[in-house]
Amino acid sequence: MTAYQRWEWAEVVRKHVHSDRLARAGTSYRYLLVKDGTEPLLIAPLRIQRMPLSSNFPRAAYFLGHTTSSDYLDFLYREFRAEAVELVLAHLRSRYHVKTCVFDRMLADSPSAGYLATRPGAQVTHEDAVAIDIPDSRAAFDRLLTKRFRQNVRTAINRAEKDGVELSIAINTQLSEDDIRTVRHMRRQRALSRQSQRTPSDSVRSIVRRWAVWGHHDSVISLLSLQDNWNVTVRRSDGQLIAIAAGLRDRRHDREVVRVNLVSYDESYSRYSPGIVALHAFIVEAIEDGDGPQVLDLTRGQERYKADLGGRPHSYASVSVQL
Repeated sequence: MTAYQRWEWAEVVRKHVHSDRLARAGTSYRYLLVKDGTEPLLIAPLRIQRMPLSSNFPRAAYFLGHTTSSDYLDFLYREFRAEAVELVLAHLRSRYHVKTCVFDRMLADSPSAGYLATRPGAQVTHEDAVAIDIPDSRAAFDRLLTKRFRQNVRTAINRAEKDGVELSIAINTQLSEDDIRTVRHMRRQRALSRQSQRTPSDSVRSIVRRWAVWGHHDSVISLLSLQDNWNVTVRRSDGQLIAIAAGLRDRRHDREVVRVNLVSYDESYSRYSPGIVALHAFIVEAIEDGDGPQVLDLTRGQERYKADLGGRPHSYASVSVQL
């Protein structure tokens, strides 16, 4: 399990999907519980699309959260039991007349993904996320960095000094309501900038895409209010927030992991590369501290800076099963 399977994050997802009318169109949301007597075996958090919304949302059952910023999805269980999953699938077929289930964003090495992939007729696709195994020493970390990344960090620092711009970096600070409003503004400005570069379209697909973009902001920014969130911030000398990287913490395979699913910055400060400078500073501090996280998971997406930071690919899977 990851931090995205915690109850606190499930509440973020629930509030997000219930606040959006388009998300609720022809849709049921269910937490299906499988028990052995009084002992819970498995919880299936599901979005059941009863009527097709578009070609991207056909009639099927999905994990709850697949339209939000939940980077990894899965069933919830302590010990995986295939018969519990089969009971969920049988219930979906008999109660909701669902013929297809699309279970996406599952870590490829999870027992549930492995089992679903073996079902007859299952269709499996893999994509890569990126994670950094934080090394034991600064020298080892420097060897992971590409020449381009090292040069970019030096250039950003030199530009700030030359321009007289004083920037400070802090890790795991308490964020104020003003900070959260600033992050929301930065995210919206970035979304509008990207949207303006696309060809306008009144098609259903375009409408759904725009809805997904705005819904993403609502859910991902909510993590900043969670007690166990992680963040690294960059501020001007007057305290104004200009960049942030944030995420959730968990343990997997006996290692502490930070899952980064929000990186945002004020585009007027882009010449100082505050986002990558902040991530670099965090890893350096984690190495020097010696008691911090062992893995920085930069999650889905193949942005170049992730490889430049020394990231390695790891797979997540989408499994489509017919009932």
